[in-house]
Amino acid sequence: MAELGTAAAVLQIGMEFVNLLKKLQEAYKGLRYAREEVHKVMDKTEVMSELADLFEKTMKQVAKHRDLKDIRKRYRKVERNYRKQAKGIIKKIKGILNVLSPLWTHPPAQISRQLYARVDWHFRKRHNIQILLTEMQSLEISINGFTCMINIQIALRQAKTGSLSKMQLYVVTLFFLCDSNSSL
Repeated sequence: MAELGTAAAVLQIGMEFVNLLKKLQEAYKGLRYAREEVHKVMDKTEVMSELADLFEKTMKQVAKHRDLKDIRKRYRKVERNYRKQAKGIIKKIKGILNVLSPLWTHPPAQISRQLYARVDWHFRKRHNIQILLTEMQSLEISINGFTCMINIQIALRQAKTGSLSKMQLYVVTLFFLCDSNSSL
């Protein structure tokens, strides 16, 4: 009976050792590829920043057109909310990226600072960034949907005034519906 208990204990220790090895392997990969992951986050953040700027400039252009001022006025609160959210997410991500600057600065930082930044990325910052990237992706989808709806309203208005044929309206609507579905 004692042999059975010993075998069970050895089996349990072996399983714990395997779990420990898996966690160590995951940590090694996280530390090794931290620089690449941070660069990907920087690229995604830059794209979102450019999208937010383009969205703001486009909505300002919409406001300049006499016929479209009522659309901008009607959706100004939504537009401001999107801009505020985008700027907030980008600011948070850039704050985290500044702490991780030893991973992306040129010339490279001291090895000790790089190692600390890698450990910080793996054990603390990566999770926070993943949450922010999810928020950013959700916001991008919302902005795309909002923009599609504005475009459809503009196309409907043009169709009523006769400057857009029904066939063109159909194509515009179909294009925006397909485009918004492809981003999901």
